[in-house]
Amino acid sequence: MSEPLKQMPIGVTDFRLIREKNYLYVDKTELLYHLCQGPWSYFLSRPRGFGKTLLVDTLEHILRGHRELFKGLWIDGSDYDWSPNPVIRLSLNDLDSKSPKAVKSGLITALNSIAEKEALTLNGSNPSEVFKSIFDELYAKYNRNVAVLIDEYVAPITNQIENLKLADDIRKTLNTFYDVLKAKDNQRGFTLLTGESRFSPSTFDSALNNIFDLTFFEEYAAICGFTLQEFDKLFPENMENMLKIMISQGSMSPDATVSDLRQLFLDWYDGYSWDGQRRLLNPWSIIKAFDNNRFDYYWIQSDGMPSFLVKQLKTSVFRDLKSFKAKESITENTNVLELDKSLEPLPILFQSGYLTVDWVDEKTGSAEYFLKLPNLEVRQGIDKLILGLE
Repeated sequence: MSEPLKQMPIGVTDFRLIREKNYLYVDKTELLYHLCQGPWSYFLSRPRGFGKTLLVDTLEHILRGHRELFKGLWIDGSDYDWSPNPVIRLSLNDLDSKSPKAVKSGLITALNSIAEKEALTLNGSNPSEVFKSIFDELYAKYNRNVAVLIDEYVAPITNQIENLKLADDIRKTLNTFYDVLKAKDNQRGFTLLTGESRFSPSTFDSALNNIFDLTFFEEYAAICGFTLQEFDKLFPENMENMLKIMISQGSMSPDATVSDLRQLFLDWYDGYSWDGQRRLLNPWSIIKAFDNNRFDYYWIQSDGMPSFLVKQLKTSVFRDLKSFKAKESITENTNVLELDKSLEPLPILFQSGYLTVDWVDEKTGSAEYFLKLPNLEVRQGIDKLILGLE
């Protein structure tokens, strides 16, 4: 008798809910275990829909010592120290970014919400003062360094990227806020900032200079997304079920096999890479395809391409992305955005997931990452997206 199909966690980024409801979960805890061993201060860039928020939520439960949620996962059988740590977790994607004042208000509200859950009394009238106060209070309460998890660390800036004056004013607000991370280095423990976009460290003066960028780091290349091995291990029952439905609907031939269906998944949703070696499937599109039992442009349609990027593409050498060849490249130093310079399409396309690493040239001593379109979904869906916004 075949195993019942696990429910797909569509739009679910709550690790506790996924575990308690027995939703499908890809075990990345071995990578998170090694991440927690040091050097402690990290940044990770991945496109939307690749599980950054779930990653942050999982890390929070690990750091808080909620071992009961990890039964049967890799980290539960490891020597990880499950002593609870104080955690400051923020999601800047949730903030109102219509003005610097709104961002400041949102930061204070988010910090006060943490303080209320921890029964703390905070001091300060601006975000930086309140941020410093919560560090002091949590450090005193737990007598342990305070972990910091910040999801979508520049979202208020990128939300206003078409208004560079407003975006820069918000940048100044966040710069002052992030200065606290440097000031509280002696009280700060494990730190992870995530984002779709990666800005130059100079954007925040010296506040984030000592954050280690994991984006291209080989050891963590598979920290978000599904590897082919994970896909084959997790979805055999879903594959059998989807094949039967697609054959009955006439969208696959009667003699089609699971291998044929697997190849379609690879053609449509595979091909992402951040090191030129490990290939990853798009998790959002995978779970949507299984949920709907058909292939479609799920990731492309989920949020669309920013209108400012569409405008740039129409007048750039990347106008026809379908014919994009793997001759364009970036380096770690050029894969950044800077508000005081022209926002080049190439790093934005890469950071947003419309381009991915094809191969890496390390002959020059500084790795050069040559880019390509990842898969059929992007190659065919990109034209529909751009034409739809013209």
